[in-house]
Amino acid sequence: MTITTSTLVADIATASPATIKVFQRHRIDFCCGGRIPLGEICEAHQIEPPVLIGELEQALRATESETDWTKEPLTSLVAHIQARFHRPLEEEIPRLRAMVDKVVSRHGARLPRLAQLQETFAGLQHELLDHMKKEDVVLFPAIVALEAGACLSGRRSGAHRGADRRPRSARGCVSDVPWPVSRAVGARARHARARPPREPHPVPAGGGAGALDCAAGHALRG
Repeated sequence: MTITTSTLVADIATASPATIKVFQRHRIDFCCGGRIPLGEICEAHQIEPPVLIGELEQALRATESETDWTKEPLTSLVAHIQARFHRPLEEEIPRLRAMVDKVVSRHGARLPRLAQLQETFAGLQHELLDHMKKEDVVLFPAIVALEAGACLSGRRSGAHRGADRRPRSARGCVSDVPWPVSRAVGARARHARARPPREPHPVPAGGGAGALDCAAGHALRG
């Protein structure tokens, strides 16, 4: 999207939601009062147009990194998920909830269906934050311990006989991780299954599916 001083604020926010934070930082109304050219907004808020346009373009350029996560250590993958998705969402979701509540308070009487949107978002907020907490407290520490060699890879040893029966909650944690992160974990798992079983030994960096099951199983059984 090309942003100029004649571009409407509302059009920018609608086409690129990543720019909303910029408007909020400058206390610019991008919703009901957003049908105004950017140049007029800059004049009203005493902001130099190139400065605001630069901030908006920077927000547009903020994209996913090109790192090949199928080749990175699991510990790095965990850190990336937490930094790229968990921590921002912990701040973003309450901010969005406040925006939803504000819209409902102003327009709910005229548009009753907004109450359903508010209820749906509240449920999403609860489920998503709870899901991320389980990953941070249970699954991810198990993966980090796995890569550090804290769990043996002997799938059929007496202590680990049930390790390859993956706990449902751990499976859900992995399957819900955004692409390409989930693809990276899946590729690691398929590669590990293709290798012949070996004698138990500390798992090397980049471990496999059976060891992941083992670590996650121990952590979930706590």
